[in-house]
Formats: sequence, structure tokens, C-alpha cells
Amino acid sequence: MGAPLSRAGLAFAESMRSFTCLPGGEVQARDMITDAEFEAVAVPALMASIDDPPGSAAAGLPTADRLPRARFELVQGAGR
Repeated sequence: MGAPLSRAGLAFAESMRSFTCLPGGEVQARDMITDAEFEAVAVPALMASIDDPPGSAAAGLPTADRLPRARFELVQGAGR
């Protein structure tokens, strides 16, 4: 068995329990972000995606489009 999780590791594990996607990719209704919430984000944001199957390289583009100060970057050849 591996070493015990650090405090940060435990916090990350706890946050993953409320992950927004269910098996099969369904988004839980309670986790849907409204247009008003997206528009209220006042800080710059970077949406980065990797070019690695099975996901779409442009998966973060719709989110970047909804944030007023976002930039989308595709990281080629990064792998997982």
C-alpha cells in the first residue's frame, strides 16, 4: 500500500467526491453554471486542453467562450 495522503491530497480527494460528471458524462443539474455566474467571473482565466484521445482537443473552448476574460490554449503533444 502507498503512503498516506497529505493534507492537500485529502482535500483533493474530498473535492472529487462532488465531481460534476456522472458515469457516462451526464452533468448533475446542481453543478450547472448559469450564464450570469459565468459573466460574473471578473478575473482572467486560462482554459487549456491537450490533444489526446479519447477527449476532444477543443473541450474547453465552450467554457472559455462563456467567460468574459478567458483565453483558450491547446497544448499539443502533452499527453496525459
